[in-house]
Amino acid sequence: MPVAVFRAREADIQKGEAAIEYAAKLEGVIIKLQGDVLALQVAIDQERRAHEDAARQLRGPGLGISAIGTTEGDFRVGVGFVWRLF
Repeated sequence: MPVAVFRAREADIQKGEAAIEYAAKLEGVIIKLQGDVLALQVAIDQERRAHEDAARQLRGPGLGISAIGTTEGDFRVGVGFVWRLF
C-alpha cells in the first residue's frame, strides 16, 4: 500500500472517530434538553391546574357585604350570599 493512500485512510479514520465522539456529545446534550423540556411541561401543567382551581373558586358562591349611605344620613349594611360570575 502506498504511503499516500495509507495516510489518507488514517486521516479518514481519525475524522470518523472524531465524528463519533462529537455525535456522542450531541446525544448527551439532546438527552439533557429532553429532560429540561419534560420538567417545563410538568411545571406548566401544575400552573395550569392551579390557575383552573383558583378560577373555579372565584366563580363559586361567596359571602357579600355591602354598606350604603343614604341621602337622609342613614347608613345601611347588608350581608348575603352572592354568586360570582366572572
